[in-house]
Amino acid sequence: MHPQCSSGGASAPASSADSDPQKVYESEQRGLLGLLLEEFPAILTYREALTARVEDPEDFGEADRFRNAARGLVASGLATRQGELLIPSRAAREMAVLGFDLG
Repeated sequence: MHPQCSSGGASAPASSADSDPQKVYESEQRGLLGLLLEEFPAILTYREALTARVEDPEDFGEADRFRNAARGLVASGLATRQGELLIPSRAAREMAVLGFDLG
């Protein structure tokens, strides 16, 4: 359905070899937000986004990094979660339209 990490706007998932947790977290957020913006107006479920962003959705480390990135985007107002749906916020969509590199 969604090619895994092959989209232009979504960066590849952060390597677990990267030792700086903040860089990994920010990379995951950029990649997820890029995916959500690229797919919009289509809306992805949490599971669809997870499957598109990580190699093995059953791997705890990868799934945990994804979950933290999704929660961070929601907490910062760049995405909303309605049930199982992940939706880029209007603010994030407008920033992308204005040319800010969000993903």
